[in-house]
Amino acid sequence: MAKKAVEEAAQAFLKDFFEKRSVHITRAKQENREVQEAAKLKPTGDTAWARVMSLIDFKFDSGRQKEVERERFKHLLFTAKEKRVPVHPPHQVAAE
Repeated sequence: MAKKAVEEAAQAFLKDFFEKRSVHITRAKQENREVQEAAKLKPTGDTAWARVMSLIDFKFDSGRQKEVERERFKHLLFTAKEKRVPVHPPHQVAAE
């Protein structure tokens, strides 16, 4: 009797796990498609910094890790802009 209960609990756990996994994979695929579409956008702006900033999505995402990463990236960009770090397109980067 106890063995049957354990098997039923395991089956229920596996069913729940694979349903959640399927939802997670579907959501990740959709987010990846959206990112790929956004990557096709061309930057806009008069200055190099304006073009860089136009490519960044500053909207709030759920998830603490994404929020922390976005805040670090924004801080880095704004610090670089304040210090007038030059922005070069990839084909114009000077070789060291």
